[in-house]
Amino acid sequence: MTLKTLEPSSGTDIKPIIHAVVLAAGKGKRLSMPWPKVLSPLWGQTLLDYVFESIADFSSQQSVTLSLSLVVGHQAEMVMKDVKEKYLESYPQTHFVQQESQLGTGHALQCFIEEAKNRLNDEDFVLVICGDTPLIKSSHILVLYNELKKQPNLDAVAATFQIDNPTGYGRIVKNSKDLGFEIREEKDASFEEKKINEVNAGLYIIKTKFLREKLKLLKNLNNSQEYYLTDIFTTTSAVKNILFYQDAISFLGVNDQEQLEVVSTEMKRRKIQDLRLTDRVFIPDSSQVHIDWKVKVGEGTILHSGTYLLGKTVIGKDCHIGPQVYLQNTILEDSVTILPFSSLERAYCARLVSVGPFARLRPESRLDESVKIGNFVEVKKSHLKKGVKVSHLSYVGDATIGQNSNIGCGFITCNYDGKNKHETTIGANTFIGSDCQAIAPIVIGDSAFVAAGTTITENVPSKAFAIGRSKQLTREGYAERFLKHDPNAIISQK
Repeated sequence: MTLKTLEPSSGTDIKPIIHAVVLAAGKGKRLSMPWPKVLSPLWGQTLLDYVFESIADFSSQQSVTLSLSLVVGHQAEMVMKDVKEKYLESYPQTHFVQQESQLGTGHALQCFIEEAKNRLNDEDFVLVICGDTPLIKSSHILVLYNELKKQPNLDAVAATFQIDNPTGYGRIVKNSKDLGFEIREEKDASFEEKKINEVNAGLYIIKTKFLREKLKLLKNLNNSQEYYLTDIFTTTSAVKNILFYQDAISFLGVNDQEQLEVVSTEMKRRKIQDLRLTDRVFIPDSSQVHIDWKVKVGEGTILHSGTYLLGKTVIGKDCHIGPQVYLQNTILEDSVTILPFSSLERAYCARLVSVGPFARLRPESRLDESVKIGNFVEVKKSHLKKGVKVSHLSYVGDATIGQNSNIGCGFITCNYDGKNKHETTIGANTFIGSDCQAIAPIVIGDSAFVAAGTTITENVPSKAFAIGRSKQLTREGYAERFLKHDPNAIISQK
């Protein structure tokens, strides 16, 4: 995500300045989680991440300069730490506004006005958005902004929607005579007003001069004893407007785990729809896959049931994934096959790679083109070059294996001596027989041959043959000394 940095403009290059104020001070008591509400996880991100993305998308589509302010309160340090770690590099101008006592949305904006007083101009706009509304899109913000541009006399514009059960929302109370409106909060609404199902979405764009003047007049003479931002719409001197949105679900806030589940379901629906219609990915049963928001999948790829794609996983075209596959922060190029019950984390697979079934690639594993990893193979922090085959029951750790080398069943790189990790290097076109161990640090050259059952403790030159077995001793008739049963009895049964 890239946000436009707030910088002074000069000459004719004067762009409208929008101060985006994200309300993120709430406790989220009903979520019953140890983290702040806005940091609740949702498809690989937090609720707050989606709000930031929508603001960033809006600013990138418009010729505006954006200043981002985050109102924090409950567990403020945790929220600020998360934001700084993710966005400080791309947007160093983020401002944090402390709302130590949560006295309402109007009070939150009063705190913002005080903190930003040296940055605000009367000609600026203030965008107000809740940090727990991850389904709001940049297009929703754009519609509000265009309304203000279209009607220069407007002081403020608010978003509304209809909902069957409006409990908890501020009602839009309209005056039929002058087409005006007020926003009545739930606790202050009359019995008749509570029947109104057009409600306040909590998304506004307001002219700075108007906001600054009206916030000074706010009073907390209501049943919650809070300062409501919505009270700025009650003044008769306001030139205001509301915009009704059909997609009510986009404005759903998250206050408990049931609402989080509803939001999660909708977010998944959007992701699956985008993959199917835009990227032309084949997903036979979307109910049985988990795909984080940042995951990218190429055209023609098949995602079978039980597939988990997490973090910033990127999958190329014409890949075959699953069933029952786990990929986290992994990159797959085109035409890669990941067979059932395989797990890949921070791994890279070039085109035509095949992994599994029952394989594991741990972080920093790199498989070049046409590498084959078979069943019950684990690879960790290793580079396997083009055409390498590790077909079954092996562990490859801290290793480099050259092109077209073949690793037999039961091979182990003994990379850890109890204190330090050591590297194994195997050249190109080398054959390693079954049940071999390489005691690292070790180098095996190109076109070498290591016989089955060998433990390599010394370097093997290119084109060399290495064998390290104990001499076999065979004594006929001795088996009966070691067997608990009579071997002659078995022979007679046959």
